[in-house]
Amino acid sequence: MVTRRRLETVALVVVVVAAGIGVFLVDRGPAPRTALTSGSSVVDGAPEQLRAPTAPTRVRALHDRNVTGATATVGVVAVTRVNTAHPKLAPRVTDERSFGSASQEPGGHGTAAALTLASVAPDADILVATADSTEDARQAIVWLAAQDVDVLLVPATELGAPDDGTGTLAGAATRAADRGSLVVVPTGNLARNHWQGQLHPTRRGLHTFGDGTRLSLFPPVGAGTEAGGRVQAQLRWNASAYPRDLDLELYRSDPAGISRVATSERIRTGPVRTERLDAHARPGDLFLAVRFPNRTVRRFNPLSARIEITTHRHRLANATAAGSIASPATATSALAIGAAAPDEHGVAPYSSQGPTTDRRRGVDLVATPTIWSGSREGTSAAAAYVAGVAALVSAAGDAPPPHVAATLCHTAADVPPSGPDRRTGYGRLDVTAAVNATGEAGRPTDHGRPTRIPDYPARKLC
Repeated sequence: MVTRRRLETVALVVVVVAAGIGVFLVDRGPAPRTALTSGSSVVDGAPEQLRAPTAPTRVRALHDRNVTGATATVGVVAVTRVNTAHPKLAPRVTDERSFGSASQEPGGHGTAAALTLASVAPDADILVATADSTEDARQAIVWLAAQDVDVLLVPATELGAPDDGTGTLAGAATRAADRGSLVVVPTGNLARNHWQGQLHPTRRGLHTFGDGTRLSLFPPVGAGTEAGGRVQAQLRWNASAYPRDLDLELYRSDPAGISRVATSERIRTGPVRTERLDAHARPGDLFLAVRFPNRTVRRFNPLSARIEITTHRHRLANATAAGSIASPATATSALAIGAAAPDEHGVAPYSSQGPTTDRRRGVDLVATPTIWSGSREGTSAAAAYVAGVAALVSAAGDAPPPHVAATLCHTAADVPPSGPDRRTGYGRLDVTAAVNATGEAGRPTDHGRPTRIPDYPARKLC
């Protein structure tokens, strides 16, 4: 039996992210290489304000059949401390450990993720690991995997990491999967905060986005009509060929003219280079520009290099949802979960999409993000729901993680266009069909047709 532990908690920095107040955690040191953010768009209120979400009708019907996740263990990596004294969590949290150096009050995001797990799989054991930075989160994943959890939920996004599966958290997720855990992660909430395309210089030494050299910033949904406040953005490109140096610049346009507010700094070198911009700006007409610094541009045709710009909070004009998926969802052996649209016929507009730079689809499933205690949902909520359902499937059929993942994918309700795609993966999670297909191949689903689940090796989930 795993014993409960009370260890030190972690520090956090609160900033505005996506559509509300969120958590943004950075690595120690003067020039952090990557940033860690909660996969949800907000950090919710104090723990006493959070009520356990109500499980959907289909899930409650499974509970009535004694499908409750008993015998399953679920680990969760939280970027805010989890209120393990919550009445819904206290009986289920069997162990907890903190990775970080400072104390912190319980935050809403981690508690909300754990409450979703407890509501969907009420008899599963939950292990909690809180993290303060990308490196802390890596250690948390390693620790949870060493506890042999059946399902490992990482509801966070590693900003600025390579999206080919080689990022810190993506690598940790792959190793945890190799050890035997089913790792469930959100794709991210960056579909409206992302632009990518071929680098195309102008005679002024600036990149053109097709309709000009400005990439306008819009405020988050529900945050007023003007961009402003803290502006955090990253520029990434393949520097194995020309150019080896680029700058990301923030500008303001007003009746007095155009003024430069801030210029980025290099945080990653090598074949894939990353520039980070972090500045405060008064609300107004703000835009980003990409500059070729300290050189005369002699070629004005599109170059072979492709650039990618991501903002942590502000929406981008002409955003490109394709390729907005972020680590650790880029891991080769993680189950990457997007958020389904409210009408369940598509994907939520903020939900990050594939493909990855190494041409994988990226997204495996989409799920409803509404089984959540907070005021605003996101892909973390969808991932927490899927992790809870994975615990139900795991316990119901005593199935190994690769089989659980294949079951979830191959019983999903297809979302147009037909077949697996970069937006919705195999489709929308169907909890009843997944459980019915467990343990007895060919058992009829609620669609009235048999579902046969193929066996898959550990490194091929769906």
